[in-house]
Amino acid sequence: MPAATPVRTLVADAALARHVARVQFTRYATKGAGAWIVALAVLEALAGLTLRGGWVFLVVAAFTAALLLLGYRRLLRCTLDELAPGTELRAAVEPEGLRIELGGNRTVRTYRSVRRVEVRGDVVFLQWRSTGRWGAIPAALVPEPDLSLLRTRVTAAADPVRPGR
Repeated sequence: MPAATPVRTLVADAALARHVARVQFTRYATKGAGAWIVALAVLEALAGLTLRGGWVFLVVAAFTAALLLLGYRRLLRCTLDELAPGTELRAAVEPEGLRIELGGNRTVRTYRSVRRVEVRGDVVFLQWRSTGRWGAIPAALVPEPDLSLLRTRVTAAADPVRPGR
C-alpha cells in the first residue's frame, strides 16, 4: 500500500483568505463563461464610448461590472468564513484520498472524486467529478512532490478509456 505524505499545516489569517479569494476570482474571470462575461463587458463599454447613442451600452457594461463586483464580494465573504483568521488548515496525500482539515472539519476526498488538479500561483484548484465545481486550497498544503503524487493518483483513479468510445 502506498505511503501517505506528511501532514502539512497552515494557520489562516485575513490576508490568506483575501489572497485565495482573489486568485479564485481571477481564475473564474479568465476561464470559461467568466471570460465571456468579462469580454462582453469590455465590448459593451467600448461600444458605449464609440457609438452615437451608446449610453445604453455603457449602462449595460456598468451593470455587468456591478454583477462581477458583487460576485467577488460574495466569494470573498465565503472564503473569509471558511478561512477565518486563526483557523488551522491541514492536508495530506494519503493512500485512500486527499485529507483536508479546516478547523474541526475533516474530510477525505477520494482520488476518483477529483476530476482535475490545476495550480494557479500559490493556490491549488481541485475540480470535483460529481458536480464539476472547483475547490481551492493554498498550495503550501500540497507542495511538490506531494502535488505530483496527487496528480498521479487522480489520473490513475480516473475512468479507464473504454474501447470503441
